[in-house]
Amino acid sequence: MVDRGVEPAVSAYDSMILGLSEQGNVAEGMQWLGTMLKSRLKPQKKTFERLVQCLSEADMLSDALFVLDYMLKMGFVGCYDGDNGLAAVGKSCTQFDDLNLQFCKGLTNTGLVQLALGCGRTLKSLEVAASAEITDVSLEA
Repeated sequence: MVDRGVEPAVSAYDSMILGLSEQGNVAEGMQWLGTMLKSRLKPQKKTFERLVQCLSEADMLSDALFVLDYMLKMGFVGCYDGDNGLAAVGKSCTQFDDLNLQFCKGLTNTGLVQLALGCGRTLKSLEVAASAEITDVSLEA
């Protein structure tokens, strides 16, 4: 199925990367991502997010950091996509020392606590703004 408004080549690559990753073939999914980026095609945000989650589940943390770095370079702002994305970041990026969550949508105390469980020991700076569901309770975690 092709997403509306998405170039067919991007949709095809995204589908391949997602399918491989979800079947446990994340290394091959990373190869497809590399090919896609070399072709100057920009993956959809959901492709990056799911790939990071699959990489973290496979304990491929350096690859997860590589994908997160590309997400930031490609201009995905607020790309953690709610609590599930934030939990994946906490699980896969345990060495973060600075994180900007300003204007991220769908974040709650639950996601922030999950982040803290993963990278709370190394995190020195956390920026949070315009997240009405985050309270002092999670900031104490």
